[in-house]
Amino acid sequence: MQFNKCKSYRRTCLAIIFCAPIFLHAAEIDYAAAFSVTSYDNVNLVRDPPGDELSTSVRGLFSYTEDTSEHVSRLHVDVEFLNYKKDQLNDEVNGALTGESTLIIKPSLFEWYFSDVFARVTLNPLAAASSNNLINTNAFLTGPNFYFRFNNSNNLNLSIRAENYIYEEVQLEEADNNRLTTDLSYIHSVGPTSELSINGLHSIVVYKNQTLNSNFDRTDGFLGFQYQRGLYDFNLEAGVTNILFDDDSIASVNQPRYLLSIQGRQSRTSTIAIETFQRTTDTSTSLLDQLDTDGVSFSSSSSLSDLYRDTGAGVNFRRNTPLSLIVMQLSYLETRYNTQKQLNVDVDSIAIQYDAFLNSTSSLQFAARFAQSSYTELATERVDDDLLYSLAYRMRLRRTINLRFSLEDETRESTVDLQSYDDLRIRISIEYVSI
Repeated sequence: MQFNKCKSYRRTCLAIIFCAPIFLHAAEIDYAAAFSVTSYDNVNLVRDPPGDELSTSVRGLFSYTEDTSEHVSRLHVDVEFLNYKKDQLNDEVNGALTGESTLIIKPSLFEWYFSDVFARVTLNPLAAASSNNLINTNAFLTGPNFYFRFNNSNNLNLSIRAENYIYEEVQLEEADNNRLTTDLSYIHSVGPTSELSINGLHSIVVYKNQTLNSNFDRTDGFLGFQYQRGLYDFNLEAGVTNILFDDDSIASVNQPRYLLSIQGRQSRTSTIAIETFQRTTDTSTSLLDQLDTDGVSFSSSSSLSDLYRDTGAGVNFRRNTPLSLIVMQLSYLETRYNTQKQLNVDVDSIAIQYDAFLNSTSSLQFAARFAQSSYTELATERVDDDLLYSLAYRMRLRRTINLRFSLEDETRESTVDLQSYDDLRIRISIEYVSI
């Protein structure tokens, strides 16, 4: 499936054109262009025939952000042209886009929200993320935000979203769906440092193909407590998620949902954050996770229509000084699907990043991440050990222009031999950054 033939991509382009007046006076616009060479030793994750491959690529990135009294908007676009030299795979164009804008119609009273996510997701998450296993998807949301202030201590927030999710693949079009989601929060301030909230969310989900998919209603209810004082932030949410299917033969889903996060500033230069959570979502709304990231990615975990529960915990340490930046992360994630049991997986990971600011115009960065993924429901035992490390040097050529060189190596050792691989990438990029 070619990226440039996707109906969802065409619709996304139309949305950008329609919203172009918003972007005319952008406060911050960043560009980047990169050229890379990548070698693969098992590009198709099939050992017979051998999958040695070499590719060259040209990549372009665009980032826009603006925050004014009239709107808050941001947009990230990422496009990559890949050429495979040994023809193990077809040449392709990959792309991703995330964008959102909040129009402030009546400050602190009424807003209108838009967002769009275009991404390529894996048709089979257990296979290689190659061109014949990636499909185009698009998620579009719009709706109002209402804010009601009763007094200095009590507020009511209401948001309503019309949502549309589409898949550019004939065999998956039955997963196309529309939703209407209402999110209501009553917030009570308990002094200047803390607040209590009562929260409710209700979604009505209607599928294009109701023979293969059952429509469902989702209801979430939870209590929230936030406390912030001095060097510490505390956030607690506790409640339940209930999902009822129109098809009476499918058992309803009732799962607890919770979030506990604590962040402490150890000094002016370092912070530590601890978090544990459980949430239930589905593979369509998981596309919206990309709105919470600084960039965009080319693939997601699964394109199939299903519910799943994530349970996880993590620790994050960050230390930033004039000469260096250190970030360390430890995390655990347990994912359990409602019907696709073969995708159930436990992931333990550790990551570290070290930036050395050599002088006022150059820096050196080292990053590494190790993750062990254990699939719990496969007939054949599968445990993947993934190691990714990179070394990058950035040099400022002009006040707004940077040149960057990087070396990246991604290796997987799996108990299923055909899933093992080693990819090495060399990249050079030039970046324009707004001041």
